[in-house]
Amino acid sequence: MKIKNIITIVIITTIGNSMFAQNNKKVLIQGNKYYNDSLYELAEEKYRLYLEKDKKNKEKVNFNLANSLYKQNNFEQASLIYDIAIEKEEDQKLKSNIYYNKANSLLKNKKIEESIEYYKKALQSNRYNEEAKYNLSYANRLLNKQEKENKQNKEEKKEQEKKQNEGEKQEQENKQNEGAKQEQENKQSEGKEEKKQKEENKINKEEALKMLKAAEEKEKEIQKKIQKKRMKTTRIKVEKDW
Repeated sequence: MKIKNIITIVIITTIGNSMFAQNNKKVLIQGNKYYNDSLYELAEEKYRLYLEKDKKNKEKVNFNLANSLYKQNNFEQASLIYDIAIEKEEDQKLKSNIYYNKANSLLKNKKIEESIEYYKKALQSNRYNEEAKYNLSYANRLLNKQEKENKQNKEEKKEQEKKQNEGEKQEQENKQNEGAKQEQENKQSEGKEEKKQKEENKINKEEALKMLKAAEEKEKEIQKKIQKKRMKTTRIKVEKDW
């Protein structure tokens, strides 16, 4: 579905008879000719030249100027000049077309909600503007599609953020578990080392006691030997010298 355009120029017939007016009329006629020949940039120049010299019929000439800008895809500037064209326009049918063209320029600039308002204004000025009805329906469909896509994007973004948060949470839990595991392993290692040290200390103590006991036994044996030797000495008979 595409937007329908009503981009036609207004032929102005009420121009004075003075030489200045006639010269200006020629400028305007030349601008219209350029427009009809699809030479929109040249038409724009002629319309601007006319508006610099003569302020009469400025609304209608601005309408033509805006249309030439629209044809050059300069939708932003065309939209602004349509506002000037509609300021004092009393012809309801022409007014409807100006609103309609402004709505089209807004829609081309992806300003869908604003364009809908101007399509409605076009229909308020002329309820028989079938193109405005058509484009209003088209714009509403675009808006519904955009809102649906925005909602979907929002939900997808929310889901993505949720997954990201869950991933970060899981990563944090894994780090905590890893830290706890490492701490437990360190404690177990320290416990084993402490146990090993105690066992080594116990072995060293037992060995020391054994050595002490062995030394005591050896000392006892030596004392026994000394004692026996003394006893043997006392038993030797001494001969008397009579």
